[in-house]
Amino acid sequence: IGKPRLALELAADLRERPHAWLACRGSPQHQHTPFHPIIELLGQSSGGSELPLEKRWDGFSRALARAGVKPAEGLPLVSRLLGLAAGDGHHPLQVSPDEARRKLLATLVAWLVGMARLEPLVVVFEDLHWMDPSTLEFLGLLGEAGASAPLLVLLTARPELSTPWPLLAHHTHVTLNRLGR
Repeated sequence: IGKPRLALELAADLRERPHAWLACRGSPQHQHTPFHPIIELLGQSSGGSELPLEKRWDGFSRALARAGVKPAEGLPLVSRLLGLAAGDGHHPLQVSPDEARRKLLATLVAWLVGMARLEPLVVVFEDLHWMDPSTLEFLGLLGEAGASAPLLVLLTARPELSTPWPLLAHHTHVTLNRLGR
């Protein structure tokens, strides 16, 4: 009973409809680790963290390309986030740290929006109250860009969380009280 159960019920309700599903969660152990939930999503998209590094690189390169993001631009930024060495023919971008962060955020947003354009996409971020500031910044940008694609972003959090971004016309905020039987 609670927030995770509601996400499971949504997944069950959508089972018969064509869509992709990605899910991640915040945790108290990683609330100061930048982009930890995003790394979890990237692992799901690239075939999983149990694959050898070179296979993960190839898997994520294909995922970026499918989503319409040029791997040569996005992959060096994302590879650093995943702890991967650059693959064949790819070199780290020579940009300032601020520019690298801006490009990384734009690449991650473009990746999810691009995936949604291929197939309706549901992305669940559970326990937002334990997510790091970098992930929250990403979610603000995704919330702005997500209106242009068949993308449902479901965020769950405890009621005391105040999100750092304004509600837009395509956002819905639902406050749940205790659930009965």
